[in-house]
Amino acid sequence: MSERYLNPHAFTAQMCAGSRAIESRRRDSLFDESPTAELFAGARGMAQPMGDWIMVPRMRFADDLIRRYVGAGGGIEQLVLLGAGFDSRAWRNDLGYRDGGDIRVFEIDSAELIDFKETIIAENRPLMTVASRDVIRGSFGSGYDDDASQNWATQLLQNKNFSKEKSTLFLLEGLMMYLDEAVTMQIMKDVKRVSGSGSILFHDAITSDYLRARISVAGAPFLGGNDNYLGLWSTLAGFDDAKRSVVLDFSRAIHVDRARRKLVVDDKFRADPEYCRRKHLVLFVLCFKK
Repeated sequence: MSERYLNPHAFTAQMCAGSRAIESRRRDSLFDESPTAELFAGARGMAQPMGDWIMVPRMRFADDLIRRYVGAGGGIEQLVLLGAGFDSRAWRNDLGYRDGGDIRVFEIDSAELIDFKETIIAENRPLMTVASRDVIRGSFGSGYDDDASQNWATQLLQNKNFSKEKSTLFLLEGLMMYLDEAVTMQIMKDVKRVSGSGSILFHDAITSDYLRARISVAGAPFLGGNDNYLGLWSTLAGFDDAKRSVVLDFSRAIHVDRARRKLVVDDKFRADPEYCRRKHLVLFVLCFKK
């Protein structure tokens, strides 16, 4: 198909797909998203991939959560991808879905991005490896909740394949830094509406002080950072398992081991609010709900 020019936020998702496609080609890759990642990236995404310094470890960290907690690994059967972008996990062969039972994937993103992605899927017809895949068109921009009927959480609760009574793994990869404080807090409140006991949530983020760097990726500016994500997720979304929840200093806690094709996580490098104060840090945020 001919290349389509997406808005800056949607294009960053193509950049991420490009990075994942390049990683999948490596002999020592930490994951395999071929051929879907390259299909989604297109020529533009392949020409301008997102930095592998963040894409590879972030992807593998989330993959390891899936292997540990989803399906046969831990019993979770629902995977909700907020800001799903061009995620390929519904077609992956390396995550153990076939042995994991009735895995249901829910992808939530803007209508523009999802419509583009669905066109690529229709043209190439990749083979799904999960029981079902549902898409929800919902905006994460300012004022996204003005129309209650279009709210992503309301649509998810109305979806016949989703059950709030079941535990869910929520992945918000590469999303939170693009959201301002008001939208971030609204998303947390919405996650509370759809998350049952035993749910898990992961996202990357930056500290409050890092916003001063005025980072912009392909024309999409960073708008959000915080030093106390655990406190916010506990207060606003009910992810209250303080013993298991953690915020990690990405630069010190996360290491790619190419020789063993794995991600090494050193959880002693935890980033509480005092640790984060006045520092420019990338964070990995992992939250558990009792």
